[in-house]
Amino acid sequence: MPEVGVVIPCYNQERYILRAIESVQRQTWTDWELVVVDDGSTDASAVLVEELTAQDERIRLVQQENQGVSRARNRGVQELSPSVRYLLFLDADDMLHPEMLQTLTSYLEQHPEAGAVFCGFTRIDEEDRTIAAPQLFVAHAFVPTLLGFRRLGMDYQGRIPFYTVMADPVNLPSNTLMRRQIFEQVGGWDETVPQPAEDRDLFMKIALFSELHVVPRVLVYYRMHSQQSTKNLAFALQQTARLMRRWVQYWRAQPPSRERTEVLRSWHLSMGRVGAWKSVQAGWRQLRSRRVVPGIRNIIAGVRRYLTSFLPYEWGWMY
Repeated sequence: MPEVGVVIPCYNQERYILRAIESVQRQTWTDWELVVVDDGSTDASAVLVEELTAQDERIRLVQQENQGVSRARNRGVQELSPSVRYLLFLDADDMLHPEMLQTLTSYLEQHPEAGAVFCGFTRIDEEDRTIAAPQLFVAHAFVPTLLGFRRLGMDYQGRIPFYTVMADPVNLPSNTLMRRQIFEQVGGWDETVPQPAEDRDLFMKIALFSELHVVPRVLVYYRMHSQQSTKNLAFALQQTARLMRRWVQYWRAQPPSRERTEVLRSWHLSMGRVGAWKSVQAGWRQLRSRRVVPGIRNIIAGVRRYLTSFLPYEWGWMY
């Protein structure tokens, strides 16, 4: 019986869906099951997948009316065999390196404390050509220090602190393998969180209630194209800001607990260190482009946030 379940939510991805599936079929880890959830596509996506299901019994197609990516992912998990212990949510336009499942499954088996583990990725274009150097978000991830913060670096392997996950995105659905048990424990994908903030929401929950780890290998191909849901950066930032406010407001209202302390302290430090640094950087860029007034405002706001980070988080200065 399969131990790894791959779920691919698909909406109008006829150009890429077969490449995504073929990358799963090429895995050195062969003990997998794949469910493609067609989320009301109006192109030939479902037809193409259905043809493959006749050739490989490990692949199944589920069709539903368009209900959004989170609902499609949750539906895919429901359709997996009970024997599946590990979950991968592969986007229909991304692809896997042949050793991806082998590497991350082996890591989880050797590290029972980890609820999920992720790897690096390479950006590719519509024709599978590399368009940027291999990327490890964690190389730029932040960890607080006494007076500021430091970066984890390219070679870091192991647990990612919750603070780091809250301060900035460190992983994607396509490059993260998680335990089914922890996925179900945190409630799966929250279908009330708008795309693309649903990724951040799930991974913060996993990091808070379990552990999120990283393996410093580049094993996923992340496609960049004009139809991507994350293409609108301003909208994505807006949805993420709303999600963070929702998290902070929820945990402020909870009784004292380890989780409450972790969330509020991490938010306090991330705003007072990383947020302050980004604000000052933005201010300097504005000054160099002769946008003096907004530049000064950003710098002052950054300095204020930094100084406030040394006050007790319980005072709620960053809320």
